[in-house]
Amino acid sequence: MNHSSKAALLSICTSLTSVTPVMADDDTTAVLQELFDVYWASIGAPEIGSVDDAGRSTRWNDVTVKGTDDGPVANLAWIEVSKKLLDGYYVTMAEEVTISGELPDGVSEISGSFTSEGFGIDVSGSASARTYDMTFSQISGAMSAGDLFEMEMQMNAGSSQSTVASEIIKGTFDYPKVDIQYKINAEGQSSDVAMSMADMKGKYRSPVLGGTELKHYKKLWNAGESFFADYTISGMVMDMKMQSSAGTVSVNATMGASVGRMAAKGGVVSSGGQAVDVVYNVSAIGMPPIKVTVDEISSRLAVPLDNVGESKQASIQMAMTGLDLDPMIWAMFDPQGNLSKDKANLEIDLSADMKWAQKVEAFDVAQLATGLPVQFEDVKINALNFNALGAELKTDGAFEINTSKFPPEASGVANVSVKGVNDLMGKLTQAGLLPVQNAIMAKGMIGVFFKQGGEGLDHLTSQIMLAPNGSITANGIPLK
Repeated sequence: MNHSSKAALLSICTSLTSVTPVMADDDTTAVLQELFDVYWASIGAPEIGSVDDAGRSTRWNDVTVKGTDDGPVANLAWIEVSKKLLDGYYVTMAEEVTISGELPDGVSEISGSFTSEGFGIDVSGSASARTYDMTFSQISGAMSAGDLFEMEMQMNAGSSQSTVASEIIKGTFDYPKVDIQYKINAEGQSSDVAMSMADMKGKYRSPVLGGTELKHYKKLWNAGESFFADYTISGMVMDMKMQSSAGTVSVNATMGASVGRMAAKGGVVSSGGQAVDVVYNVSAIGMPPIKVTVDEISSRLAVPLDNVGESKQASIQMAMTGLDLDPMIWAMFDPQGNLSKDKANLEIDLSADMKWAQKVEAFDVAQLATGLPVQFEDVKINALNFNALGAELKTDGAFEINTSKFPPEASGVANVSVKGVNDLMGKLTQAGLLPVQNAIMAKGMIGVFFKQGGEGLDHLTSQIMLAPNGSITANGIPLK
């Protein structure tokens, strides 16, 4: 190596090395503060026990994050931001975060910890557009609230990437395996649930909350903001055991590919999802094991928040297609094969124009004793349809609900259409599942409350009317 090459190499090495005395690095301190402002401010403000500053790093020791004065407290032994050799920063932290304190009820205490292995965050960009690339080998956690609640979770080899700019955070995540277990005890009953999800991936967008007060959380659904979190999973397995004085019920469920979405836009919060190849195995004392399969399940719920001045539409939709029973169950209840084995389908679609009587921050639970803090208009049954065993039910209707009283008063009309019910009762009688005298009684009541429809001999219709005074009629005949 000639003299000029040695001089150039020495110059490069010198430029990459701090030549100032060891002291606080404004950049690493700012990056560390930004990290807490983005990810921790919605929990509380950090209290720092001590600070270690080196030429190219900043470490906070004995960090405590506390929200409300009497709420839970998170403790972290240390967190450090180091300036990388060429560009950007790298964040490391203690392997354990502990949580302890009282729950909002002022009686129960919560405690737990989250531990991580191989955790780190690559930080790049500038303060106006910062990017965080997080990776970890494993994150596990355990939480408990006395005898009320226990939870354990674990994620392996996951990663996420997020960018923060103009008070908006958006990014992606990839968690190959997520395991969750929890137990709930209430009023002499307990539920144990264990679930495992594979290949959870997704993307999200959210305003940076920036604080613990309600006004900060309201950014999620304010009309001018837009929040969403989309995810997919390749499959899930769940085991649930419910215990009570009546005995134990166990449910094993599996499902194939699933998608889901949580969102808030224009002041309306929504959530929904879809799953395919769903299988339930149910067992209970005194009952044979039951297996139920569903080709596809989908649902969506939308609720407006804080809209006091104008009504916005709330809705709920749910559909189950291809619902089927295990052949062993069919053989047990219908050994002669009288009943139709076609798969069942269920469709529910309800909507209403809704507005709140007051803002969320003014709501008092005690007010529920005198009325609901919401007003409904133009309540609609867009669809309430079910077909099974060769019979079909279709329903639609419109109602008005008075929520100024408790319980609320409803009035309106529902249109009901039934096909194949007479044929079904005949087959149930042949199978020995419906006594002849009960079938005769049921047909007599159907003749009173229904009339002949226009689509064949086994098509019946009825109009159910609800009056404001609480009376109910079907086909003009009083029910109540």
